[in-house]
Amino acid sequence: MTGSSIIVDVSSVKVRVGGPATGNLCFLVDGYEFPEHGWNDFVVVVLSWLAAALVLLFRGASTRESVNFMDGPYSIEISGPSSGMLWFQPLESRKAQDGILGSAPAHEFARSLISQARDVLSACREQNWWSSDAAALESSLLSLEQECERAFPLS
Repeated sequence: MTGSSIIVDVSSVKVRVGGPATGNLCFLVDGYEFPEHGWNDFVVVVLSWLAAALVLLFRGASTRESVNFMDGPYSIEISGPSSGMLWFQPLESRKAQDGILGSAPAHEFARSLISQARDVLSACREQNWWSSDAAALESSLLSLEQECERAFPLS
């Protein structure tokens, strides 16, 4: 088993007047890109849901969260943090992808997510786009940063 991360291509972020921002993002789980390399989705919405899920996990309000992609039957189940690790299980139509399970240190994954999501928000601002989705992501990131400081003070 290898590590897990989220990959966001900030250069792919596109905004539409009156519509959500799109961009390429995927999870790298045990060497497998999920849903696939270059997956294009509503990047601000998915990142917001992911940040909110991590907040629940870090607060201990949940031990398992599922984050859906907007397009397709794809989601990722995240569990933890146990012993400071997060576990990632890709799902298609709510069914686990055979043999694919990855992990990442919780604080490293969260900090990477925060950094990439802030870059996405900057790309949206540069394109003169803001919405309730962007505000929700910004709020979720602030909560996640606070939880990281509380849960991982020396990391």
